[in-house]
Amino acid sequence: MFIDAAYRTGLGTGFYDRVDELDELASSLRGYRSVVVYGPRGVGKSELARYYLARRHVGGAVVVDARERKALELVPGRVEPLRLLRELMGLLGAPVNLVDLVAEIARSAKKPSLILLDEFHLLFTDAHQALVALEALAGYLAKKPCGTPSLLVTVSEGFFATTEALSRLTGYSTGFLLVEPMDPRAFAKLYQEYREKNGCERSLEEITGLAGPNPGYLVELCSLSDKMLANWVSERLSQLSYAVYRAALELGEDPLEVVKEANELLSGARPRTPRQHLLGEILVRENIAYPCPSLPRRYLPQLPVYATALEQAAEKQVPPDELRAKDLLEAVRRQEARLHRCR
Repeated sequence: MFIDAAYRTGLGTGFYDRVDELDELASSLRGYRSVVVYGPRGVGKSELARYYLARRHVGGAVVVDARERKALELVPGRVEPLRLLRELMGLLGAPVNLVDLVAEIARSAKKPSLILLDEFHLLFTDAHQALVALEALAGYLAKKPCGTPSLLVTVSEGFFATTEALSRLTGYSTGFLLVEPMDPRAFAKLYQEYREKNGCERSLEEITGLAGPNPGYLVELCSLSDKMLANWVSERLSQLSYAVYRAALELGEDPLEVVKEANELLSGARPRTPRQHLLGEILVRENIAYPCPSLPRRYLPQLPVYATALEQAAEKQVPPDELRAKDLLEAVRRQEARLHRCR
């Protein structure tokens, strides 16, 4: 098990696991001008990219942190230290301006060999607009000679993992790296270190049963009381319910039929019809599922709690919004945590 105890992640812990992903990222950056790192929310995509820059990347790099830039917009009187980043925040609507930004960064004093746009989708209010911008950037870099910086982009919005989004970027010398939940043994070690440093109200079994071995949920779940945890589960049920009703509307089906088919898909079954494939794509777009990069695709739950809720809803023949958070939480605690991964 790989552990870099000397490195500090955003959780304040060492860096665990991810050797295969680091090797794949290095290989992709050698072969493509742009690389998109995608996967479930909280899985550790940003940490992977930043660790790669710190430990494996050779040459200069520029990091644009979308979360930080969005937060700075809310600070009255804040003066942005870098003019280029101020321009980025002011001109997000037009993809050509992002291309200009990348070009100007490439001409900056240190001549970086890699530009990381972390959580790129957060710079936009609309996922389609963000995709158009990313397509423009990838197309721009694909036509530039060697010596132009490569582009590394992390995205957590499910829309970027849909067939439509991936197909639009294919052909622009763009590579894709799916980051999945951690190895459970490595996550258990990470959880123990985090708990020793910060404390944690929730057990390892509860966290993995609800959110899987995804480090991004440690801060969120560890601080929750029993009542707040039930509220958290209720919020996940609301998100799942919205996705089910959205799919029922788009497919012209009864919500209970959608529940049945979604339960089958998120249990690992491959879509048998174009309509089931479309259902999987809707669940990806709504951040309920993520796709395995194979043909035909498989769809797995972003969070185990979604799979458990669909299983209960299908068994009781009710839509997810009729489930009780308390009952769902008890079901999660009773069952053995299931690992959902493509490989």
